[in-house]
Amino acid sequence: MELLLKSRKVAVEERKVAILEQKAAQADKAKELLGDKALTPEERDRKMKAVFGISS
Repeated sequence: MELLLKSRKVAVEERKVAILEQKAAQADKAKELLGDKALTPEERDRKMKAVFGISS
């Protein structure tokens, strides 16, 4: 029983790490977009929504 509980705990921790990695990747993409001065504000907004999975 202990091994089962430990394996579930490890699985949860692995999932947390995966989520944090995904959020970090989104933040990196957002920083790139904010630094891109060639984009218009409308283009930047559209791309930011795409990065974060927000539908318009």
